[in-house]
Amino acid sequence: MKKIQLSKHKVPLLIDFDGTLFNTSALKKEIFLLLSRAGFDQKQIIFAYKKACEKKLFSYRSLLKHLPQNKTLNTSKIINLLKKIHYNNKNKLYSDTIIFLKNIDRKKYQIILLTLGNPEFQKFKVKNTKIAKYFDALLFTKIEKWEYLPKYLSKKQNFVMIDDREDTIAKIGEKFPNAKALCIVREVSDTDDPTKTKKAEGIKKIKALTKEAVFGNN
Repeated sequence: MKKIQLSKHKVPLLIDFDGTLFNTSALKKEIFLLLSRAGFDQKQIIFAYKKACEKKLFSYRSLLKHLPQNKTLNTSKIINLLKKIHYNNKNKLYSDTIIFLKNIDRKKYQIILLTLGNPEFQKFKVKNTKIAKYFDALLFTKIEKWEYLPKYLSKKQNFVMIDDREDTIAKIGEKFPNAKALCIVREVSDTDDPTKTKKAEGIKKIKALTKEAVFGNN
């Protein structure tokens, strides 16, 4: 992974993807529906989904690996059908995502997408949303963000981070005392995804969350 080339004149603004800009639950519903139509029952799908999510490296191959195998199961065909779900990924962005990205002050902020997961799968998802053009850099990590960032940012670095995971926000706050880490609560919880911790009610609109930190008092 290349070192982040930080601008000397801009504040890094690190933005999460899943559950922050992109409605992962909407994608999950389509995945479950397709697998149900392929003949798998709900218990089998939920079990496989949880297993595929355990190490935060979800992919369709890992998902299918945990589904019951039989001679009639055409893995390649199902994967191709699952990939077609992503052709309308732009529709799975939260309603305020594009407006938010368009209105960030690009003279003040260096806008960086930072997403955790299987890099190949994450790149595929991001590509099909067509939001890459709004970012100065796209970063994909297999390890937790609080473990990843110290390799590229100094402890005293001043930056803003937006994420939907409370544990990530807490850890970033501990490791980077000058950072402004903001937690957005799009959804309260997802019992089928072990990577999603239970959340309290909170701010669900990204501009409301970031108004002071990103937009100032305007």
